[in-house]
Amino acid sequence: MEDDGEHTDFSILQINSSGAIIFSKRYHIPGNQDPYHIQRTHDGGFLIAGDDVSNNPPHNFIVKLDQAFNIMWSKKVTFHSKLLSHLIKEDPEGNIYYGTDCRITPYADFILMKMDGDGNLLWQHSWGISNNDHIYDIHFSSNGNLYILANKWTSTSEILIICMSPEGEIVWEKSLFQDRQYYPRCIVDLPNEEVLMVVRAEGTGKTALIKMDNTFTPIWYKLVGSGQGDLYLSAGKLFDGKIFLMGTYGGNDDDLALLNMTTDGAINWVKAYGGEETEKTNLLCKSRLSGGSGSVFMIGSTASFGSGMNDIYLVKTDLNGTSGCNEIDISSTEQSLFYNPQYSDISADHVLQVSSLAVVPQALDSIKIVTLCPSELVADFDSDAQIICVNDSVNFTDLSEPNPISWSWYFEGGTPATSINQNPQNILYEDPGSFDVRLIVSDGINFDTLVKEGYIQVLPFTEIDLGDDQFFCDGDTIVLDAGEGYESYL
Repeated sequence: MEDDGEHTDFSILQINSSGAIIFSKRYHIPGNQDPYHIQRTHDGGFLIAGDDVSNNPPHNFIVKLDQAFNIMWSKKVTFHSKLLSHLIKEDPEGNIYYGTDCRITPYADFILMKMDGDGNLLWQHSWGISNNDHIYDIHFSSNGNLYILANKWTSTSEILIICMSPEGEIVWEKSLFQDRQYYPRCIVDLPNEEVLMVVRAEGTGKTALIKMDNTFTPIWYKLVGSGQGDLYLSAGKLFDGKIFLMGTYGGNDDDLALLNMTTDGAINWVKAYGGEETEKTNLLCKSRLSGGSGSVFMIGSTASFGSGMNDIYLVKTDLNGTSGCNEIDISSTEQSLFYNPQYSDISADHVLQVSSLAVVPQALDSIKIVTLCPSELVADFDSDAQIICVNDSVNFTDLSEPNPISWSWYFEGGTPATSINQNPQNILYEDPGSFDVRLIVSDGINFDTLVKEGYIQVLPFTEIDLGDDQFFCDGDTIVLDAGEGYESYL
């Protein structure tokens, strides 16, 4: 958001892999805008959605940008009471699904509408019993159906799954867990059309993780937390075959948290990022976690750095969660859940109005970026052996910091002689000698080179000469001298 003292607009900021600004633009809409979502579309453009918080009158906004950040169309979404934008998502055919809360009483119901790629309304459906019912995420299946992740409140807040056809017809609704107050956050798409549902278990300091098959039948489910503080996860992505979940950690005020796990549910590590004050993340924004080319990006807000809570906190890590500073390792705990599926029906009859909205792009040059961690790229590596014999192999491990995304290895005397893997394995040395190893790393902008001269020493096969044959009798002794230059004898 960009606040000029009179209006709060939304802004787009594009940066490179090193954190330098490439592009920035402000988009003015009358009133005060609170953007929640940015979604990359199949045509290379973007969908932006959020709330007008000026209450004049209250409404949501949706803006479609092309890949050069030019406005293609923009829409105002209105209701007779307050709306709270919860999700926007594009299906494989380019249709757009938009979910929002509507405040009928002090409590909320929710509405989902489907638009075509040009922003024309195709259908809408609403649910709720006027008792804090919310929509959070959507999964698109290969058979055309969509699965909606929501919650409904009866005696407690229950996880609700709604299966719908592409035409907006309800196939079924199920309530899955009723033993705690559950507030769903997101769906992570996994291989084989499986998914992971990420759900806040209110009051426990933990997050419910539920893996489902392609029919949304549970495969496994558990509560994940930390013995050092609250761990509430709210966004997830699959990178490099591993699940990354982002949220907040409450052991040091509030920090950003990042958890890495396998698709089978085994937790590899959990880390927290922040300073002495509070770092937060927007619970509704699915785009606050992204990644690619060996890096993970997290977006939140910070009170520890910059000028206060209105500052954006951007953290870039490698796939091991290493950012370079202001991070700690935290422990993880696991606990079972009670699964009790029940069919449900909470359909309602609320209707949204969709109309055109004027958006005026403006120049933006007031953004400043402060680097908290030194971004100097430093190449380094290690190996499982340095002194070997002929025909032995060596495995190399990259230790470069902070976040390289490409590696070029050169192995003098080795086979293969080069590699672009991060951690080359089984480099064979067939000839004796002393050989250099050179590594060049890049973070996409900068390069650094490290040469370790004579790093690998390959020893020849040992030849033993005992001299002329000798005869000796039982009880005689003989002394064998292997000469100098050897460390062990057998």
